[in-house]
Amino acid sequence: MESNELMTMEEVEIMDDVVVAEEKSGIGTGAAMLIGAGLTLAVTAGVKLVKKGIKAIKAKKEAKKAEDDYVQVDEPAEEVEVV
Repeated sequence: MESNELMTMEEVEIMDDVVVAEEKSGIGTGAAMLIGAGLTLAVTAGVKLVKKGIKAIKAKKEAKKAEDDYVQVDEPAEEVEVV
């Protein structure tokens, strides 16, 4: 065999059958995009509500802590004359 000679394959399988992908029935692309957008908006709103709730809980704890820091005195303080 010479170095310039091309090798050819003698046996080549020829397929006579044409394969066509079957179209599956289901929701369309537009409907899937609307569902995805709706889910995204719902998750975003949920996260905002959770953050708002966490801020409210922290504010209540901080207010309670601030109330506990004050000392309540039952007796009025003595009056001091200013000269």
